Amino acid sequence: SLWNGFGGFDGDGRHYVTRLTGRRTTPQPWINVISNASFGFHVSAEGAGFTWSRNSRDYQLTPWSNDPVSNRPGEGIYIFDHVSGKAFSPMAAVVRDASMT
Repeated sequence: SLWNGFGGFDGDGRHYVTRLTGRRTTPQPWINVISNASFGFHVSAEGAGFTWSRNSRDYQLTPWSNDPVSNRPGEGIYIFDHVSGKAFSPMAAVVRDASMT
């Protein structure tokens, strides 16, 4: 419900789901920040992320760009299939394939 063209709440209303098909992106980076006193990270709808320890400015573990329009990832996850020789990433910011939904 409350679908806005990019995402909405799932059937039970407990989880917000973002659907970016093809090469579509959110109008601006949509970011969730998760942290405690020792560690934190933020991750965008496209999967771009940034990780820090203790203080996000002074103790960056991965690179971050303070750009309100561009959503460059500072880290990524790749899954490699040794049988087919193909690589895949579940993060749209890392590898974008227009055929994936």
